[in-house]
Amino acid sequence: MTMETIHCQQCGAANSGRSGQCWLCHHPLAAEPSQTRGLSPTTAVATASTANTFTLSSLMLIVALIAVCLGVMREVPGLGIALAVVSTPALVRTVFAARRRERTGRPMSTGEKVVTFLGSVGVVATVCVASGVAFVTICFPVGLASFNISSGDGGGIVLAFGLGILAALVVAALLFRRLWPRKE
Repeated sequence: MTMETIHCQQCGAANSGRSGQCWLCHHPLAAEPSQTRGLSPTTAVATASTANTFTLSSLMLIVALIAVCLGVMREVPGLGIALAVVSTPALVRTVFAARRRERTGRPMSTGEKVVTFLGSVGVVATVCVASGVAFVTICFPVGLASFNISSGDGGGIVLAFGLGILAALVVAALLFRRLWPRKE
């Protein structure tokens, strides 16, 4: 008794005749095994649009980004941490944007992914700088004022720090909503 093999029209992976979706890319398989019988995986890949899957190029871009962050972190730890803090939300946003476009039937090309990532890095860097400025703008004067009127118990410093954090979070939330509008 031989098992029917169905090659995925999306990625070309060989699947058993019983499975309803590809084990590799989770693309729905053809209803009839005869529709793909005789196609080699290379033929199936050549004829299928592979832009809808998590491709090797996307994986390599992520691995390269991680390698750059780790390399910079090894040489200049402070800069490496800042790079990771800025690039991680940008990477997550790029992945979600690519998946959203894929679901609408218009997959992103590699160039569009890179442009989306770089734009996201710009947004995250802008938000970080603006939040830092808001923190310093609120925290520094309140901290100085607390030294003048405080009895030295440190309550003014805590108040200044708390207000600075609150201002930074408000600025970050407003900028993220303005610079990253939700696309339905």
